[in-house]
Amino acid sequence: MTTTFDAYAHLLGLQSNSARIAIFSPVGMIKQGILSGPTCAYARTLPADFRLTVRTDDADGTAVHEVQVLDPNFWEPAHPFLYSLRERESGGATSVELTLGLRVLSIRENKLLVNGEPTFIRGFRTGTLDEESLRRWHEWKITLLLPETEFDHDSIAQTDRLGPFVAGRLGEEKEGALAQMLPLRTSAPSVGIWMGEQEWSSDDWEELKRFDRSTLLARRVEVDQLPVGTEAHLLVVTGDQASLVTAAKSEKIGTPWIADMVGSFGVSGFDADSYHSLANRLDGIFEDLPGCLGWVVGGPR
Repeated sequence: MTTTFDAYAHLLGLQSNSARIAIFSPVGMIKQGILSGPTCAYARTLPADFRLTVRTDDADGTAVHEVQVLDPNFWEPAHPFLYSLRERESGGATSVELTLGLRVLSIRENKLLVNGEPTFIRGFRTGTLDEESLRRWHEWKITLLLPETEFDHDSIAQTDRLGPFVAGRLGEEKEGALAQMLPLRTSAPSVGIWMGEQEWSSDDWEELKRFDRSTLLARRVEVDQLPVGTEAHLLVVTGDQASLVTAAKSEKIGTPWIADMVGSFGVSGFDADSYHSLANRLDGIFEDLPGCLGWVVGGPR
């Protein structure tokens, strides 16, 4: 399967049994496009074809297509359903121009909702996004990865296909951040969180949130820097277990947060039983703390 980021998609709206999607591409790239799906690495599906029905050409050389997907299957870490945009070529062959997933993230009453369902984050910091590791983490029900290096398009394609969510790192400038976010809206459903710069102004945060409401905007904060403002959708609060619990119980955080335990519970090559024992322990510590959406530990390398 090949994926190109010359085209990208954006979810326009949801109804009771359908999803309306806009697909943006260079003029002339898509002539007889068909959206097919869903497919899923962990479930049997019955893919259907949906024809692109509307096209307009903008002055900047961008073509805008629309497609209505009936009875859509939504992307989530446990079941990463995907749809593929195929372009018919001469001789009846097709090429994959874009792979996309449909999902809705929101925070309501200090709870993370994935497609409307409450979800508690269980995450790893990791330096690898290979297929074997992703499949293992799926079995362990990991929901978020914090990559320790910049990920490329091939890595994104892997996490789109196999899960889970990953957190992207934005550049230092707001304009550069917008350029990073644009082609990945809907087109890369696994990129569920963007990590922004702490030094950005409130106006910068608000513009980025308005620009892409399909992902969560977060900033990393050291626990000893609390209290903090609430410009971001959520905070990734870094510290050890004791400091994080102390900060939360003293109500210093004040906005939804993820506990990133740098230096705590770092593990290397442990098995499923060891992981589940650790996960149960951490759930007991963090799940009922005010505003805590989940936890992240140092994962296997």
